[in-house]
Amino acid sequence: MTYAEVNTENQLIASNLILRYLADDRQSVWTIHEACVSARTMANRTNVPPDALTKRYLIEHPDRGFSFSVRAVWRCGTLMQPTATHVAFEQYWDNSDTLGGPDGARLAVNEWLRSLPL
Repeated sequence: MTYAEVNTENQLIASNLILRYLADDRQSVWTIHEACVSARTMANRTNVPPDALTKRYLIEHPDRGFSFSVRAVWRCGTLMQPTATHVAFEQYWDNSDTLGGPDGARLAVNEWLRSLPL
């Protein structure tokens, strides 16, 4: 699988993860399958309606040694469409120095995302 294919798969699965587990806007910290997820509201980017809400999620998995951040735009209680535009990975981190840097973290994230019951 190429990095472009991994990125596409990660984005699709992350959209489902966010909808299934992170829709409760009263909460800002979750534990999802041994990963800590924290959410922070951020300023909307251009071309996003003023009634939309943009959140940045930081997902940290200490046992697997990775972290990543993903941005999602919410509107009318669901993710804004198209999710390919409004759900975006921002960065990957190799916290263990054993994954081979950000590209190795991207693959570890993909493996973890694919293991989730969505």
